[in-house]
Amino acid sequence: FFVGLPLLLAGAMGATNCCVGRCKLQFEGQTAFEKEKASFLELLYKYKDDGEHGSKSATVAIAEVAEAINSRCDLVREDKEAMLQAVSLHGDLLRLCSQALQDDPEVVSAAVSNAPQSFAHSSSRLRADRDLVLAIAGRQGQGAALRYASDELRSDREVVLAAIVGTPSALQYAAPELRDDEDVVSAAMKVKSSAICHASEGLRADRALITCALLE
Repeated sequence: FFVGLPLLLAGAMGATNCCVGRCKLQFEGQTAFEKEKASFLELLYKYKDDGEHGSKSATVAIAEVAEAINSRCDLVREDKEAMLQAVSLHGDLLRLCSQALQDDPEVVSAAVSNAPQSFAHSSSRLRADRDLVLAIAGRQGQGAALRYASDELRSDREVVLAAIVGTPSALQYAAPELRDDEDVVSAAMKVKSSAICHASEGLRADRALITCALLE
């Protein structure tokens, strides 16, 4: 027993050192990521402050933030807190999020709130999510998100009506049968008469419809 004890202890020490080494690497890796994330969030706050005070154009700020995302480890793209802050600064940054975050309703909703066109970068599952699309498209000025909704939802009367109330030009993204629907077109025209431009050819030639919608 005593003869084999040194070998046993040596093996145990080796295993312990190996474990400590792995833990150290994991800790160092995590620390490096946390530093990356902290510097990225600091950058976002800076650009937000610059934007509020007009010291930097939005185009320049977004380009630099996008470059900052690309230059950092992939873990930043996967971090919800960091990317939620990014898309809140400008929704187009949703395109740089991980696939998991592009399928996250909270992240997507935050992006679309300031850039409706960013809905194009969300997952196909969310673009077919009726409740989400209804909520997003129904918000003032965000009806353009209807353009990227599934075909089924662009044929959904309730969804389309919700979109055109806040964004009458969203009528152009509705399914053909709804652009040929007198009630739907009239609803859009009540908000903005020029919405008739997005109606079907037949309704654009319907003088009675146009007159009635304009008088109401």
